[in-house]
Amino acid sequence: MLDGKLASVLEHLKMCRQLNFNSEVVRQYLNKYFVTVIGLTLVARPVRLNHGGMRGATADEVSQYFVSTWRNMEAISTSIQDLFELTNRIGRLSGFASRVSALMGGLQERPPVLQREIEVARAGQNRPTFLHGEDLKFEKVSVYRPDGTLLVADLDFEVRRGSRVLVTGGNGCGKSSLFRVIRKLWPLVSGTITMPEDKDIYFLTQVNFVPLGSLLDLVIYPHTQEDMKREGRTEDEVRECLRWACCSPEVLGDEDRADLQFTFDGRIVRPALSDVRDWGKDLSPGQKQKLAFARLFFHRPKFVVLDECTNGISPDVEQELYDRCTQMNLGIFSISHKIELKAFHDLELHYNGDLAGSWELLSCKDTAGIYTGATIRKGGIKARPAHVAPLACSAAWRLTAGPPCRTLTCVAPLAARSHASTTS
Repeated sequence: MLDGKLASVLEHLKMCRQLNFNSEVVRQYLNKYFVTVIGLTLVARPVRLNHGGMRGATADEVSQYFVSTWRNMEAISTSIQDLFELTNRIGRLSGFASRVSALMGGLQERPPVLQREIEVARAGQNRPTFLHGEDLKFEKVSVYRPDGTLLVADLDFEVRRGSRVLVTGGNGCGKSSLFRVIRKLWPLVSGTITMPEDKDIYFLTQVNFVPLGSLLDLVIYPHTQEDMKREGRTEDEVRECLRWACCSPEVLGDEDRADLQFTFDGRIVRPALSDVRDWGKDLSPGQKQKLAFARLFFHRPKFVVLDECTNGISPDVEQELYDRCTQMNLGIFSISHKIELKAFHDLELHYNGDLAGSWELLSCKDTAGIYTGATIRKGGIKARPAHVAPLACSAAWRLTAGPPCRTLTCVAPLAARSHASTTS
């Protein structure tokens, strides 16, 4: 299918190129050569027909007449060519104007989204409501796509400051949809969301925006330096945030290397806070992600949503960043496919991605390389959102990789083992 579509696009492109080539050939020929032939005929006509006594004119007078007339016709020819080019420019401008007009019309007249689902929720006892509070709390919250597809049903749990929650699930199951609802990019259909002020919830994405300006401006964005001084913040705080995020241009330790350095024109650059550079080109994706964490530490929100924002950072630095967030008493929501991140979190919110919008809230525990997850709560349509009692057998398992096979070993007490201790 892809090859067929590509072939049709290439065929269309060849046709457009051929039409463009033919039109340019005709236009250039008519403008440069055909017009020249006509121009020479028109210029020579008065002399040949003796208009105004041209036959009796001297050679200098004929030359003067020819040069002046030819320059006028050459200017007319150039103007005709400019008119052709002007039509192309007007065509491009009309296309841009049409797209901008469609955008402005869409912004001014937004079609109703999920109105039917919201009206059904309002008719019952689960009206969509936003409340303000110190912590994040979800009560009977259902999340829908704008096309009406149910993603998560009856989400019911609370996240306090200092807690770390890992959001997992398959591709397209709606891991980021809950936070679109929090930011009111998508409408809340049903349930109650209790949350702090918008400025206290910070978002970090996989691709980070790098503004223009100095290194100081990158860290304090969207604040200006005047805003920073007005709030009593100092450059020493910015340097400290850079050190916390492992992207400081200062050389630390015995090695002659800084966390934030790059090569430009064959020399090593360790930028100062006042340096203004093309940061989008100079910085690597991993350095941009670290700078985003430095910006997070500078603004000190209450909650932060980390959406695949550490894929360019090494695991040891990643652990330092999560530990720093915990030390700053930040509530963390992490959206990721990396199983290793379970060791850095307290809870796992897993979306099953089914038609019922079911989900599970699991406990994340990692001790000596052993992961044990107990279900705390379940939810979804026709699901039982109740606390799941501990199993009688609380066996834990360790997966050991090594030739010629992998070994799954039960490390629970012998009395708790209900099956073979080793399976290969």
